Amino acid sequence: MVSGAGILSSVARADGFVVVPEELEGFEEGDMVEVITYE
Repeated sequence: MVSGAGILSSVARADGFVVVPEELEGFEEGDMVEVITYE
């Protein structure tokens, strides 16, 4: 798990983020995901 400054710099460079439902721990390769983009 990434934490601290590493996660902050990743978020600062990102164009958006993937929504992971609370009941999941992640996704398998090829899964469809919901993406929220920054405007």
